Amino acid sequence: VYEFADPSFAYSTGERLMTLAPDDWRTWNGFEVIVDGRLPRGGFMNASFTAGANEQSFCTEGRLDDPNELRFCEWDEPFRPMGKLFGAVPLPFDTMISGLFQMFSGGHREARWRVDAADIGRPLINADDAGTTNVELIEPGTQFYDATTTLLVRFIKDV
Repeated sequence: VYEFADPSFAYSTGERLMTLAPDDWRTWNGFEVIVDGRLPRGGFMNASFTAGANEQSFCTEGRLDDPNELRFCEWDEPFRPMGKLFGAVPLPFDTMISGLFQMFSGGHREARWRVDAADIGRPLINADDAGTTNVELIEPGTQFYDATTTLLVRFIKDV
């Protein structure tokens, strides 16, 4: 746990709203493909696929207010895909079948250690209202939850 030795040196951001942070940035590099089409009997389909990678640097708060925010303040996320396919087709006898298939990449795994004065054996200078501070344990962009997939099929009959 790192803290400013002199608490008057720390610039308080209050609600952590940073409006003057010209050195902070985020970049997304990727691509997206979308296909629309007509199916027999007036049906339709749509497919989309997106993949991209993030790079970001949000270190201003760590330099100004809380040195713990410098841990992993710059990180890259590898290419992460997601896709959807949906459509509907009218069938004989006033019926219709439709479906949706989608796949999303899993979210970031996060782990934080909530540290208080008892944990480190001295008072915390830059503590929150509860007298604690958080320390990130897992570098962002390195561990993810499993991807999720959904398949929905619907059959409709007009009455």
